[in-house]
Amino acid sequence: MSHALPALFTWLLIAAAGYGALALCGARPTRPRPDGQTGLRGPEGLGYALLAGAAVLTLFVVVLSPLRFVNAWTLGGSLVAVAIAGPLLGRSRQGDGADAAPDADATQSPTSTARDWLWFLPALLVVGLTVHLAVLRPAWNVDAQRRWVLHGQWTAEYDTTTPTELELPAMAASHPSYPPLVTGVVALALDLGADRNLGVRPLFPPFLLALLAVLFGFARRRAGPLVAGATALAVALVPALSHTDRLGLGAGAAHADIALAAYLTASAALVLAGLDRGRHPGPGEPNLGRLCPPGAWSVAALLVVGAAWTKNEGLVFVAAMLLGSVVWSLLFAGLRRHVVALAGLAVATLLAGGAWKLVAHRMPVAEGEDYVSGSILAVVLEGLDRLPTIVARLGTEFTDLGLWGIAWLVGLTLALVASLLPRPGAPLARRLLPTLWLVGGLALVVAAYMATGWKSGRYETLMDVSLARLVAHHLPLVALLLVEALTRPASTPD
Repeated sequence: MSHALPALFTWLLIAAAGYGALALCGARPTRPRPDGQTGLRGPEGLGYALLAGAAVLTLFVVVLSPLRFVNAWTLGGSLVAVAIAGPLLGRSRQGDGADAAPDADATQSPTSTARDWLWFLPALLVVGLTVHLAVLRPAWNVDAQRRWVLHGQWTAEYDTTTPTELELPAMAASHPSYPPLVTGVVALALDLGADRNLGVRPLFPPFLLALLAVLFGFARRRAGPLVAGATALAVALVPALSHTDRLGLGAGAAHADIALAAYLTASAALVLAGLDRGRHPGPGEPNLGRLCPPGAWSVAALLVVGAAWTKNEGLVFVAAMLLGSVVWSLLFAGLRRHVVALAGLAVATLLAGGAWKLVAHRMPVAEGEDYVSGSILAVVLEGLDRLPTIVARLGTEFTDLGLWGIAWLVGLTLALVASLLPRPGAPLARRLLPTLWLVGGLALVVAAYMATGWKSGRYETLMDVSLARLVAHHLPLVALLLVEALTRPASTPD
């Protein structure tokens, strides 16, 4: 277990910086606010802090890479600085709540937070199992060894994610142009003394913890602690997300897929909360705006940037999700007041993606695998003949009980039906939006295989080894949809 200590210390630094970033965004007020919002707390607060901290870490990695100045001193010092400065600078954003009467949820915060951890405990135990499995052996999957582990190793060796030594075309097979979030986490741990063999894999389960904690918090605000605990546990028990060894899946695998699932889920949860804020409820409708955490849009901006820096798929999906949401909001009067916020998130995503493309512009890209390019639409259209095979293979994937249990078969059906059912306080346009995100995400998965030129277009072979990882990104959105349908007509959860 001692070889896991550098990984633990790495995540402690990341979490500390994450809490600082949340405070800077106004998401952790120390006093109750006039609107009754109480900030992110308990498991939910930890989940967002882990993701926010990793995004902050990546910001420094992107900025310092051209200078070849990525090391434990610069990264660790920067994280500590954010952890200290965040609460100090964030206090000035809370002054307007100084004279407000505390609501019930705020005055009972310590006890309520302890109860939240108790309800979250079953899911937390599953995370503990994934940590145990991760420390037993090193990263074993070939893609993990040739991608994310290798990226972290050369970053720690050369103090940059884009060393000139990797500009040779022969290096394209290791994808040095992949976004650097996971790379930065691995490199920091190695610079802090992690064993290059056994010390890397324990870095990955905290992304599952963040995913489950965000789901728990979203459900806690909307449907109460019982539904929140059940939702987190149900998602934790999906083998592909937690403990399977197949295809390099599971929380202990040294891949970026669980990390991306966490960022997509957290971004979607905050956008959904933001869409509910400010709506005046009608007679008998709940005030869903009180279920939106303070600083939701600011934290969402940080997390969509994190998603763009986790995998290429993250950039594509988040950009499509937000740009589609802008168009959708323009079509319906009830959502138009959120157009500026959604457009701002879309701009942040595109700027983050552009910044990394600029930093990594000299890194080689394997032929047929430049999925983030201006000609991608034409390439997709050229692959229309693949569509029937891809859709059939996707349907087969959903029925793989060994990987997904009944999550796709039952969960997806219930989620789609639930999104059409009336929900107090939410008009149809608002209810359908997350469904469109889910359908759009799966459509992008299909499009990726229509466009791929991997190994001379052997897309069926590529699907055999990677389809499960791609659909894992979007499975937690099914849980969000179900929770939305279970939202109770009450102003705050119990």
